[in-house]
Amino acid sequence: MGIFDIFKRNRGHPAEKAETASTLQIRAVTKPDGSPWCPIGYTPLSDVPEIKAGMRKIAELMSVMPLHLMRNTPNGNVRENNELSKKLDVNPCKRLTRPQWIYKIVMDMLVKGNSYGIPIYRERILANIIPVTMGGVIEPDGLGDYTVTINGIDYDPDEILHFVYNADPDNPWNGCGLAPELRTVINALKQASVTSQAIMENPMPAVVIRVDNLLEDLSTPEGRKELSDRYIKSVDAGTPWMISAANFEVQQIKPLSLNDLAIKDDIEINKKTAAAILGVPPFVLGAGDFDKDAFNNFVSSRLQPIAVLIEQELTRKLLYSPDLFFKFSNRQLYSYTMEERLKFSTALMDRGVLSGNEVRIEFDMEPVEGLDERKVLENYIPVEKSGNQNKLNGGGE
Repeated sequence: MGIFDIFKRNRGHPAEKAETASTLQIRAVTKPDGSPWCPIGYTPLSDVPEIKAGMRKIAELMSVMPLHLMRNTPNGNVRENNELSKKLDVNPCKRLTRPQWIYKIVMDMLVKGNSYGIPIYRERILANIIPVTMGGVIEPDGLGDYTVTINGIDYDPDEILHFVYNADPDNPWNGCGLAPELRTVINALKQASVTSQAIMENPMPAVVIRVDNLLEDLSTPEGRKELSDRYIKSVDAGTPWMISAANFEVQQIKPLSLNDLAIKDDIEINKKTAAAILGVPPFVLGAGDFDKDAFNNFVSSRLQPIAVLIEQELTRKLLYSPDLFFKFSNRQLYSYTMEERLKFSTALMDRGVLSGNEVRIEFDMEPVEGLDERKVLENYIPVEKSGNQNKLNGGGE
């Protein structure tokens, strides 16, 4: 049974059901003002700046990765350019561009563990993929399958796009997101932030003045202010104090700082722990300096697995042809200097892998006539033709 038949089963026309789903709001458990109910002491991931920064970096980079429609051929995978590839790479959703659409999917996967989309067809042509802006309730059937209830409507998994992240071992179709692993780190970061803010807003004084025989004046706030205005307050900034040596004694103290309380070190450790759980380089969360190798490893080891999850869900739910599949391109995300890019492109051109115009496109230059032919240096000719080299036939070095 194909996905088109599934949508028509007991649902009527898919467009009619889709319009209803797009206009209705989920009956979520929320307060009257629309904010979600949370247990006392619970801190949402979105309320912790460090965690939000790491997730936003993952989602932003994923959102700018081009999504290509590929075809498997005997000579390798080739890119398909048609209306379907344009639809998924440019405007998969009627009201969102592909970066906005992918950003939402990735953020939902990281925070909630599950992200949903409802494909809509017009005469068997993909017309829209509605992003579900509400949570879904996953109900296992006890036989290794499940249904998803969204806004009171039960969906078979084949009817919707269901992107799962950090799957529950007992129910692998249900994602857990990163909240369970980050819970302890979130609480530690929030407490450190509260302590740091309290110290910054109410700093301890660095000077203590001991006063003798003036107990009546010190017993009230008005009396203490009067003594301060009379003996300590200066008219001009920087003017030294002039007080009675018999009645006053000034001592300088060093109040505890963030370093003394080890809050700074604790925050950095927690940031690195959060970075490890999120899979981002520590400098993304403000711990340490930029590291190019760490960033490139982040692209290949962190972003790529998420890309595969989305690719395969789109491929198995939207494509019928066994030789077609979707694939993200992460090539432009890697951090390379201009010199490194030039050396790499030149080496590929010298070996006949790239043409001159392909190298120009790599550097955002327009193609020029005469550079479409791929050429190879004489030193790289096939072994069986080594006897034909010009320098072996009297042609010079």
